[in-house]
Amino acid sequence: MATNPAVGGNAPGAVRPARPAGRTGTEEYHSGSLPTAQEAAVLFSANHAQAATALLAAEIKDTVGRNNKQAWLMLFDLHQVARDREAFEQLSMLFTVKFEQSPPVWIEDAESSDPRRNTQTRERKDFFALKPAASGELATEIDKFLAFAESQGTVRLDVAKITSLAGGEAQRLAAGLAQLRKKHVPMWFNNLESLEKVLRASINEKAAPDQKPYWPLLFELLILQGRAEDFEELGMEFAVAFEMSPPNWEVYVNKVAEAAKAATPASRPRARPRWPISAPMPRPRPRWWSTWPRCCASTTPTRPRSSTR
Repeated sequence: MATNPAVGGNAPGAVRPARPAGRTGTEEYHSGSLPTAQEAAVLFSANHAQAATALLAAEIKDTVGRNNKQAWLMLFDLHQVARDREAFEQLSMLFTVKFEQSPPVWIEDAESSDPRRNTQTRERKDFFALKPAASGELATEIDKFLAFAESQGTVRLDVAKITSLAGGEAQRLAAGLAQLRKKHVPMWFNNLESLEKVLRASINEKAAPDQKPYWPLLFELLILQGRAEDFEELGMEFAVAFEMSPPNWEVYVNKVAEAAKAATPASRPRARPRWPISAPMPRPRPRWWSTWPRCCASTTPTRPRSSTR
């Protein structure tokens, strides 16, 4: 049966059904709540900077929203443009604990946070992704990582791409990490759990010469993460397998992370502002503002309708 273009359909000139009385704007805008990041951008565009900040702060405390890294980074930007360094440093400590990586850096020059003046990314320059070379071997890449870490003075290592490694490579990486640790190089790690699974799959309780090189790296990873109980359990497994004493536990302290914790004052609870809130538009605008859709910059936020009448 053909669709009558006078009452709907996709044909040219089709007329949409009339909206219910009392509703204005597009149906899409009123269909439900916006994603948190988009709602924060709309609030900021309407001069409600405090409400946008509170919305993002509530998002990162939510059991589901705390994994939304975009919300964290937008909140960093809002603290930056508001020149609220205390809140920025508090958020930095939480970000480091949550994501186990370096937080964005506070920019002293207020104008440098304007995307029209500074287009540089906020990625830290101490990041190194350890992955096999084109030939599949990892030894050369391990040497590059160690040289990189010493030249930078700090390092954030990602090991997600390591799906296997030879015994000699495991020994080299273990020795290199221990060397950096003893030199007190601040280190952060991403995806260590995946590397730990690879190592545990390469060892068992039977004493096999070809498996022994993997144990030191597993011990070293536990030291770097401060997992003393797991280290002790692994030591017992090692003693049973090889009938010899395991390595001794050592304490690793990341001085940068510890200093950030010591310098951060106790957090103060912040009540979420009422809706709407009048607040002056901070200048300069956050970095994500220049890439946000134009519709957000010209839209006055409307309180989402309740699903219940």
